Amino acid sequence: MVETTTGWLETYPVPHATDRNTILGLEKQVLWRHGTPERIESDNGTHFRKNLIDTWAKEHGIEWVYHIPYHAPASGKIERYNGLLKTTLRAMGARQIDSITLPQTCQGKRHVLTMVEATTGWLEIYPVPYATTRNTILGLEKQVLCQHDTPERIESDNGTHFQNNLIDTWAKEHGIEWVYHIPYHAPASGKIERYNGLLKTTL
Repeated sequence: MVETTTGWLETYPVPHATDRNTILGLEKQVLWRHGTPERIESDNGTHFRKNLIDTWAKEHGIEWVYHIPYHAPASGKIERYNGLLKTTLRAMGARQIDSITLPQTCQGKRHVLTMVEATTGWLEIYPVPYATTRNTILGLEKQVLCQHDTPERIESDNGTHFQNNLIDTWAKEHGIEWVYHIPYHAPASGKIERYNGLLKTTL
């Protein structure tokens, strides 16, 4: 939902695109928070062109306008926001990971799996005694999948504990695209390297 003059964006996640969820989203995100708009514009989706929508709009004194299909100027603003939102959420689904060596802890752990969310820069760490594939998977499952969600993409270097059949199988089972950085190509792995340096300096 985009306010056409200011470009203010409201989002409302729903399990299914239905007329009832459309009305619920408009009431919660627009009417209750900002007031009743004079006009609402949408495409011709079946969840918009329903008797329930027409009745609801008339009851609230709202003019509901349907865009001409494939007419970009009419729906341009909402389409641009949709594209930006999709791009942002895809980027937020990416994690950069690495393994670094630090002074050994009293538990005998001297390796740390570092995991950075590519968009926000949120850092997760998982100390392990050895940098192995199984410890990598365990760290990802405990610190990322169980606490946040399954990322769309994971990026790493070409270390043997990252590039092997076990990792490939695990990534495919979880629907994760695993991308390997080009060796010595700083821009690709820049964020995780900066965090690694900061972590080493801090500790």
